[in-house]
Amino acid sequence: MNLKYFSIIILSFCTLIEKSQVTGPLQFDEHKSEYLYHFAYECIDQEYPNKLNGVLGDDTYLSPPRVLHPAFYGCFDWHSSVHGHWTLLTILREFPDFKYSDETWAKLNYPIRIGEHNITAFGMSFAYDYAKKYDPKLAAKIEEKAKQYFMDDCDCPLTWKPGGFDFLSPCLQEATLMQKVLPEKEFKKWLKNFLPDFEK
Repeated sequence: MNLKYFSIIILSFCTLIEKSQVTGPLQFDEHKSEYLYHFAYECIDQEYPNKLNGVLGDDTYLSPPRVLHPAFYGCFDWHSSVHGHWTLLTILREFPDFKYSDETWAKLNYPIRIGEHNITAFGMSFAYDYAKKYDPKLAAKIEEKAKQYFMDDCDCPLTWKPGGFDFLSPCLQEATLMQKVLPEKEFKKWLKNFLPDFEK
């Protein structure tokens, strides 16, 4: 969402207020949420044009937006993308039966295993630390999905890493997550299959 789109939204809301002659606080209803939904959702995966705003340390910092900001690369810049995601989540929180809710939630059928920020085990591990303390329901869901994604994994190829773009080890990130979600005895059994040579 760039300045042009933001201006359109502001002007549109001013028009809505004028037409409805609202004298009190603007009410957030399903009609307005649908209007906002289209602005946020329709650019969420639109990578270009894109305004990058960062400090370059060397050539390795030069990557496409989807690599630099795996979750927030659409909608012209990182800042607008974050606001877009926040808007969609706010709509889903306020209107659980929102008619576009099935399109809005991302569904991950299998984990991402590359050695960069968007590796699934890496994000799940951080989210689990938070959830264990503040959100038991989320913690239980992470435990469920971690087992679904990784329980049957075996013989992770440590010798393949790191690659030219990796700065995380997919194998070790997965092991870290599973150590958190499995009981100790069960984890040790899993680890022997996942990294057979780890203790040698």
